[in-house]
Amino acid sequence: MRAFLSGKAPAEQEGLKTGFRVPLLADPAVSGVLKDLAPGDEEIDQAEHRYGLLTMTIGVLLIVPDGTITKMVHCTPLTAAAWRLALTAVGLTLMQAANYGPIGLLKKVWNLGRWGLLVSLLMGLSNAMFSIAVRETTVANVVLCCATSPIFAAILGWVALGTPIRPKTWIAMPIVFFGVAISISGGLRMSLDLGEIIGLLIALMGAVRRTIMREHSHVDMQPAATLGHTMVAAGIFLAGDVQPLQPGDFWPLFVLGLFFLPASVTLMTVGTQRLPATESCLLTALETVFSPIMAAYCVGDKVPLNTWVGLGLVVTTLTLHSMPAPSAPLASRSMLPKTPLSSKASTATPPEAPAQAVCCA
Repeated sequence: MRAFLSGKAPAEQEGLKTGFRVPLLADPAVSGVLKDLAPGDEEIDQAEHRYGLLTMTIGVLLIVPDGTITKMVHCTPLTAAAWRLALTAVGLTLMQAANYGPIGLLKKVWNLGRWGLLVSLLMGLSNAMFSIAVRETTVANVVLCCATSPIFAAILGWVALGTPIRPKTWIAMPIVFFGVAISISGGLRMSLDLGEIIGLLIALMGAVRRTIMREHSHVDMQPAATLGHTMVAAGIFLAGDVQPLQPGDFWPLFVLGLFFLPASVTLMTVGTQRLPATESCLLTALETVFSPIMAAYCVGDKVPLNTWVGLGLVVTTLTLHSMPAPSAPLASRSMLPKTPLSSKASTATPPEAPAQAVCCA
């Protein structure tokens, strides 16, 4: 199953992950010197993990106003979804065109492959469905359904990819879900209507998307976000009854779609490709508990005590979960070889002393 999701044969997968397709690294003398000069695998993994945590956390916090602004506009759900996607697509295009150049961006989109195309469709559809879901039910119900995404990601990663789930992750998932439920319990509506069903679909699609992005972390998936938002927005405009925005609705969606969402999507894409899918899904719970607080303040309501209790529980759990155990290196893709490629290389006689190998080099 892992070979199917990666689109490569098992042998090619191993070569891609370990870098053993470079014959020079099979020489024990050369690989020994490189290991002495390069940082260890654990240091590299820790740095990548910290960078992923930072970008993912900032990206999640930037998306907090999304539910509140989308709920406040007065246009139809389909119109809000179409304009939100279109403005986000414009913001992402401008940002990535400045980064890659117009021709470079087109090349990046062309080289996404079938998995990049699937990620773009899942990303665009889930964003459109969120706009519809928050108009069909309460924000609390939608974000609670979205909080089930880590569970889907854990099951999917374990079944499809054979990714082991760390014990602390199994402990963190129910605690985070319980914290989210406490935080938004005052705004919950005990029913399973269209909005809740859409919320569960968004959670499942997010888990699938992040699992694919993690497995194909060697592919730059940022253009996939631009492509996905553009395709789904164009489809809604062509097939749906999209109305022009009123001035009161245009400016909130303009700020959201042109600034907050492009920055958030970009940072979350970077973080997702550096974190296990379950962990990146867990971090999205920050948006789940902060959104009701922002929504309450925007409409003038008081934030109840249970919201603060749930927020503290979620933030504390995620903080403790993100701390790596000192004696257990993070399971991540190794950038340096640990074993020779072939049995011939493994049985080769090593040099008498490392110093001699350095001199010969």
